[in-house]
Amino acid sequence: MEEAARKYRYKFYLETTKKFKTNKIALGHNSDDQVETVLMRFLRGSGLEGLMGIPPVRGKIIRPLIECSREEIEEYCKENKIGYRVDSSNKEVVYFRNKIRLELLPLLSKDYNKNIKDVILRLRSIISEVSAYLNQETELLFKEIVRQENPEMVIIDLKKFTSLPLVLKRRIIRKSIEVVKGNLYSISFRHNNEILKLTECQLGEKEIYLPDNLMAKKIYNEIMIYKKRISKNQTEEIPTPWEYDILIPGKTEIKPLDIEVEIKILDSADIKSSLYFTKKKSKGKFLEFIDYNKVKPPLKLRNRRSGDRFYPLKMKGLKKVKDFFIDNKIPKSYRDLIPILVDSEDKIIWIVGIRLDDRVKINTGTKKVLCIKTKIKNIFCRNIFNF
Repeated sequence: MEEAARKYRYKFYLETTKKFKTNKIALGHNSDDQVETVLMRFLRGSGLEGLMGIPPVRGKIIRPLIECSREEIEEYCKENKIGYRVDSSNKEVVYFRNKIRLELLPLLSKDYNKNIKDVILRLRSIISEVSAYLNQETELLFKEIVRQENPEMVIIDLKKFTSLPLVLKRRIIRKSIEVVKGNLYSISFRHNNEILKLTECQLGEKEIYLPDNLMAKKIYNEIMIYKKRISKNQTEEIPTPWEYDILIPGKTEIKPLDIEVEIKILDSADIKSSLYFTKKKSKGKFLEFIDYNKVKPPLKLRNRRSGDRFYPLKMKGLKKVKDFFIDNKIPKSYRDLIPILVDSEDKIIWIVGIRLDDRVKINTGTKKVLCIKTKIKNIFCRNIFNF
């Protein structure tokens, strides 16, 4: 009830600010409120951020009296004949904050330390300094260790993460969740511990559920934290096996996978100028050239099949696609999403974005070339190619 009332008050403040077009909202919190807040959060098991208490400034909200005690403010009002009101509910011990103010603090002051308020304020100040330093370190490390794939997904590099001190690991996890979720409401110490355990898991893949439709998933040397709704195009929602005919020449749009394939036929005069572009890559877009006379149309785009084999470019001999995926640490949950281009004889031409088959590469004797452009728009599928 107290929390609901607090949210309603702040909603009212913000609406009033918009109505009167003001820049700041000045609230009357004082140092006694600060002491009560720190003690209340300590009893509820808050971490460092919680024990920092009430911030003097947060957005449009300012608290100019936060370092003045309630007694000092009341004395000033009396001396200057300024009227003020006291909320009658402040005397009701049914509320947690009131119990702290009316019962716990007087007891601590009387029987344990008469300067208990000063002690708590000093502790809050020390915690704020430590937290500010740790936040600064976290920001620097976050940029180095975590990459943000899109607004709803971040990926933590475990190779760099595992060597960090525990305190910074926890903060990197909190920051990652906050970036994806927008806040840390309903995220507890227990959830942080669960993700820490996940980082230490030796299995190839494992995932856990977090509050508010969030997921944390370990895949080899990375932890993904993402909103579950982005998985709408994952394996379980795509028919398996899947297969689509590809136009030659022409543009083929595969809507269920959010993939677009465009193929052009080039003659020998175009080959040299076109090869320049093979080195140019961008996220989710792939370009490859194959010898037209080494494949048998029509071409199809499909996912893997049991027993698939091919001759990987720049490797010797035949290799199972399954073993190729394992050797290259392609996550198991992604393998049915990876597009594979095959000809009419089901010969693998290209594992899109990953490896061409050696048998279809162009050489000095090539007369005609298939220029294949593939665009993968699906956010989750695109993440495959970071591995």
